[in-house]
Amino acid sequence: MRMCSANQSTQSNLGIVRPGGRLVLWTIFALIVVLFQATSLGQAQEASEWSRAQGLTLVGSRAAGLAGAFTAVADNTDTVYWNPAGLERLTGTEASLSYQIHDEENPIQMNLSLLAGRRGEGGGGEGLGVLISEIEVPGESEEGTNGEEELEKVKIKQRVVILSKSFRDKQTGLSFGVSLKYLNEKIEKTEHAAGADVGLLYRFGNYLSVGLVARNVTTVFDDVDSFEDEYQIGLAGSPIPSLTLSGDVTNFLGQDDQPKTFRGGIRYQPLDMLTLRGGYMGIDPEEGDSESVVTGGISLFDIRKGAGRQLGLDYAVTYNVDAEEAELTHTISATARW
Repeated sequence: MRMCSANQSTQSNLGIVRPGGRLVLWTIFALIVVLFQATSLGQAQEASEWSRAQGLTLVGSRAAGLAGAFTAVADNTDTVYWNPAGLERLTGTEASLSYQIHDEENPIQMNLSLLAGRRGEGGGGEGLGVLISEIEVPGESEEGTNGEEELEKVKIKQRVVILSKSFRDKQTGLSFGVSLKYLNEKIEKTEHAAGADVGLLYRFGNYLSVGLVARNVTTVFDDVDSFEDEYQIGLAGSPIPSLTLSGDVTNFLGQDDQPKTFRGGIRYQPLDMLTLRGGYMGIDPEEGDSESVVTGGISLFDIRKGAGRQLGLDYAVTYNVDAEEAELTHTISATARW
């Protein structure tokens, strides 16, 4: 009996029996995957119009209002896309439907997303996402009827399904999340791909959070350009309960084929039924074409922890400052909680 107790004590100290120990092992695994992917990147390439369009795509009104500086905020259904580790921050079950309206100059012609998440009784949570988008990018130039070269437009149709799961260690406050994604993409022919996202989220009390997410760390099936590796790290703080400041850096590991992007956001809730958002996103001009995007957003009857509402209406607008012609994107979302 004493030998058995000693073995159990040893296993517990090694973290093999405790749930927290298993979470630490998952965290180490996620960091190894991120570092392995970062060291296996190929040679330098210029950022394409496709990657530009992808970088300017902001899923969900509440994340869009913060210019995508959402990795460490991660407190609503938008986290299914941005950081699956944040699913444990949901209260009950939430579902949101978002639709984006673009002007004619914007390469993104249509973007519809349905995101749903549920927080588990013992911590952690599950999520589901469906994304539908159509993007027009320049193709090969052809000689027109008047003898001048005309740039052909190529339309890309995407359908993405996301399944997410998160785990949380109550003792350390560390959360780990993983998303499995399936992509159906049609350009000239239909291609398929599958990938995985891994995310980490750590809270220092109720005032400061750090988040890390690696997107598309593994891909199988076809070699689809839109499933390129992407790494984002973020910091969020609340100096007062009604104010949240957040900052993110995308592709901070210095991938040669992806420009580094800086994001910053501010969220202020002056009233229980009103939340205001603002953000800025800029692409490093040394690593790609200079892009600056300013965002703003508003929520009525905002659904967040403690708000006590069952329905939320959200709106966000993004403005591309450096575009030759003004590029505006309007995102409208409706969220329900039960």
